[in-house]
Amino acid sequence: HLTRKVSPYSRLLFAFGAAAVGYVMLDGRITDLDLPGDDALFQYEVFAFGFTLFAVGGFAHATNIIDGMNGLSGLVGVAILGAIATVAAQVGDAQVLHAALVVGAAVLGFLAWNFPRGAIFAGDGGAYFLGFAIGELAVVLVHRNSEVSPWFALLVLWYPVWETLFSIWRRKVMRGASPASADGLHLHTLVYHRIVKGHGRRSPAARSALTALFMLALSLLTVVPAWLFVGQTWGLQLYAAAFALFSLGIYRR
Repeated sequence: HLTRKVSPYSRLLFAFGAAAVGYVMLDGRITDLDLPGDDALFQYEVFAFGFTLFAVGGFAHATNIIDGMNGLSGLVGVAILGAIATVAAQVGDAQVLHAALVVGAAVLGFLAWNFPRGAIFAGDGGAYFLGFAIGELAVVLVHRNSEVSPWFALLVLWYPVWETLFSIWRRKVMRGASPASADGLHLHTLVYHRIVKGHGRRSPAARSALTALFMLALSLLTVVPAWLFVGQTWGLQLYAAAFALFSLGIYRR
């Protein structure tokens, strides 16, 4: 806000730094992906450290990417935090439960002003903080509770993560541009222009809020199954693949 010249790469670097602090002070680390052969990699501290920074910092960046409509990042964030809090209560992790509830309550307070009229906005700082808090809680929950599959963390965060991965592929491979370059081709932007905008004479703020509700419904296709299949890796993997194919189908349409 002071210079307005903080590049996406600089923001991502600071997100990695925050994840490093969480790794040391909160024991927020990824040590298993429940995949064949991953034990050989995660036995090395440097790999676990690097992968944790990539995952938590990357999700902070992913939350910023979907922060394009009134209420979108906040509504999706509350849904994810609700799933994390519910699972934390089921496994008896009071610390993660209380932290998720506190962050969720703060986001609800923000949404009272952000949704639907957009009286205030999260900005890059708010979106990155929300993404970091959610990503850190998901990692800590899985690391401290062996009955929670690592794929719970991935699936509950899958909508922003998949949007980011697809955006990188779309920009780099399809357009030959920098992955950090801005464009107007995110799925929520296409929904806004091609579905919501053409129906009725709503104000721009109302159309933005309606788009957020569309995308919230889409994100629940990962959040709800993540909660239902919290300890079943195969089910979580199946839903992650199904959502990726479904979202690609919507994008092509």
